[in-house]
Amino acid sequence: MPKETELRPEVDTRSDAVRKERRGLRNQARLFRALGHESRLVILAHLARGECCVCDLAEVTGLDQSTVSKHLALLSSNGIVDSERRGHHVYYHVIAPWVTELLRARPWAQEKEE
Repeated sequence: MPKETELRPEVDTRSDAVRKERRGLRNQARLFRALGHESRLVILAHLARGECCVCDLAEVTGLDQSTVSKHLALLSSNGIVDSERRGHHVYYHVIAPWVTELLRARPWAQEKEE
């Protein structure tokens, strides 16, 4: 019969793997939440065409600049957009190429075959 200490490393390895997987899924859920807001998708659609400053995005979305900034901060914290300060303005651009590809592909707009 194996000793208890001989079984422990296997259990620890398995629970480490489970914790790692859960952490990955938690990060993925956070990413989906970031993409799951219509205003953030509008912002991303405009950024997919090229960089914009907050004032331009506020005009396009009809939101206050502070609200746009909060949406951009969330997208930035999830590694979707990045920014660059130029003078008094901060310009944002998409850094996750898969987001731009997803927005261009528009899989949700395709008709379902029956």
